[in-house]
Amino acid sequence: MRSPSLTATGLLALALAIPTTVAVQAPFNLQYDPLAFASTSSVDPVHFAGQKVIRFSTENDAQHKKLLEQAHALALDVWGAKLGAACGADSQSAFGCVDIRMASGTADEDPFRALASADEIMAQLMQPFQENLRSKTLIEDLDQLLQEQSRSAEASIQSGGKARDWHKQYHNLEEIEAYMSMLENSYPGHVRVEEIGKTHEGRSILALKLGQGLPTQPPPSPPQDPQPQPPPPPSNITSLAPKTGILITAGQHAREWISTSTSLFFASDLLHAALGPPANVTTMKKKKSRKGRKKNTWTRSSALAVLKTFTITIIPVSNPDGYTYSWTKNRMWRKNRQPNKFPSGLFCKGVDLNRNYGFAFASSALASPCSEMYPGTTPFSSAETTAIGRYLQAEENNVRAYFDLHSYGQLMMYPFSYDCSQPVADEEDLLELALGAVSAVKKVHGRQFSAGKVCAVYAEGGGNSIDWSYASSEPVPGTEAEKRRVKWSFSVELRDGGTYGFLLPPKQIIPAGEEVSAGLRYMLDFIGKKEH
Repeated sequence: MRSPSLTATGLLALALAIPTTVAVQAPFNLQYDPLAFASTSSVDPVHFAGQKVIRFSTENDAQHKKLLEQAHALALDVWGAKLGAACGADSQSAFGCVDIRMASGTADEDPFRALASADEIMAQLMQPFQENLRSKTLIEDLDQLLQEQSRSAEASIQSGGKARDWHKQYHNLEEIEAYMSMLENSYPGHVRVEEIGKTHEGRSILALKLGQGLPTQPPPSPPQDPQPQPPPPPSNITSLAPKTGILITAGQHAREWISTSTSLFFASDLLHAALGPPANVTTMKKKKSRKGRKKNTWTRSSALAVLKTFTITIIPVSNPDGYTYSWTKNRMWRKNRQPNKFPSGLFCKGVDLNRNYGFAFASSALASPCSEMYPGTTPFSSAETTAIGRYLQAEENNVRAYFDLHSYGQLMMYPFSYDCSQPVADEEDLLELALGAVSAVKKVHGRQFSAGKVCAVYAEGGGNSIDWSYASSEPVPGTEAEKRRVKWSFSVELRDGGTYGFLLPPKQIIPAGEEVSAGLRYMLDFIGKKEH
């Protein structure tokens, strides 16, 4: 299907340079009015020309935290902050690594903003340090990379891809919703699409439920019979307890398109293996890679067993407003699109959904609405986190495992995110499962993921969804349902290690999906044995 957003004009290349919300003393004129448009959360984008993504290597905890503090003070876009082995080759002589987008811009993008080149921003970023940190450029020109990917996507679309090629490209919200409906129509009794909430802008937050014996959509009501009918006899069948529920969320951060794509690949891969291809879709051929690694994730019996054992709920676009905005306005958009309070919130919209949950709320996020990690004013102040939280805690959903998909970094993580000094009651089980999933992923294409507590391999942060699902007994405000603890809570950072970051090329969608399917299959098998 042709995407109206992937055109030769290159809408994927639209972007915005990063101003800030605080005045700083700088060797160049990087002074801002606090009421000015500020950060990538402020104005419509124009382009990313000249912007670089640079990885800085840190030598100790104090240096790592100081770099993050300085980057946030300058309102720079921190793409990732990893620790130890999670940095890959960069971890051999470093404590950690921080990937930062170094923005430059033009006066017509933001009349309130002074010009600053990437070199000037680098000088300001390094000001607190006695000498510059070791660094390397991951992306030389962000705009050029986006233009190349846009041309590649356009060429693929014009070549007339068949339905079986759906997973070879990224898709906008309308196409995703249509695909979910297609799966529901193709697999009655095994797939159901449900709306779990509405966004600030009125879009539906849709969930794709997979399992054996799901209710189908009721047929249209027949004309009412004027003759009264006797009541049906009482049933002797007792209601069965709900099956073990699994929740998979993707796209909480709008720009992480690969998380959305892989969640849908997992759904179609599982259904295809268990029940055959959907109607009018050519079978996807499974074959071995050149290195002999098996790409086949499922056998028919294993796929059927999963559908019989679990009810799997996938929310492929947890942030529909932000996702749409990342397609039409700003490819680097992260938050949702709800308005914030005056004064800076007048221009800076959005809440970071993965800082908006009700556990250790705002423990490490910045207070400014213009921050990419702005947590909001109160826990569950966003419609999206409220909907996800209510689904997680609802007794009828019986959620026993929660997987939150993100990019990038190749990490398999469990709680806690907010504080590494806090003990994790189930760490032995959680680490065993994470290590097994890492091994399963590596067997597919040889990709090495790192496993551990979020705070041990990634930056610390409060209000995290898996911390809340795992540890908090506080329910979503306004509900009477008791918050149930979800032991098997994991956050997964998908491909890659930093070469493309959030801009993973479409040709890597299917390989990334195959890795996710392998990892989730292992985890579901493990959890099934523990829970039954």
